[in-house]
Amino acid sequence: MLDLLLLDVDNPRSVLFQVQGLVDYSGRLSQQFGACGGEDLSRCAMKLRELNLAEELAAGESKDLKALLLGLRSASSAFSDQVSQRFFSHVAEQNIGGE
Repeated sequence: MLDLLLLDVDNPRSVLFQVQGLVDYSGRLSQQFGACGGEDLSRCAMKLRELNLAEELAAGESKDLKALLLGLRSASSAFSDQVSQRFFSHVAEQNIGGE
């Protein structure tokens, strides 16, 4: 069951499906507007694809899986912040020189 929730690329509710969607979106943004900060998400997606769940869960609690999921949370939050700042920040520009 856990493999369906984490690694099934055909399951729209799986973690890997969602992360891959964000990576694809990041790539399209980067092509059109320049780097947008999805590099950490790409690394997390690669680590998820390489994950051997049977091995990770054989010993009970997996510290590596937990670290990967925490890293994914951090990477997705950072990506969200970078996209928000770049495309949705409406802070008025400072007048330089008093003009």
